[in-house]
Amino acid sequence: MTTQKNCSNGNSGIKWIHVKASGLFGFQTVVIWAGETVDQFKQLLGLDAQTMVTVPTAGLPLPAEANLFDYVKDFDTVLLHA
Repeated sequence: MTTQKNCSNGNSGIKWIHVKASGLFGFQTVVIWAGETVDQFKQLLGLDAQTMVTVPTAGLPLPAEANLFDYVKDFDTVLLHA
């Protein structure tokens, strides 16, 4: 008898998100970790500290200390505004 593993990332501590820069076509898919703040996310992507990060669940840009992982679902699109 074989067992089937659940491939969902729901409880694994990672989520995949699409990152799109404002005014540009296309997007990049990246992974974020549980506990990753907006500031850490920007540093990992090599973005300027002044770059604003907006997610679908919040209409306004997130503060630097916000936990990005809590605001997104797998494959949500995160918008970057320079």
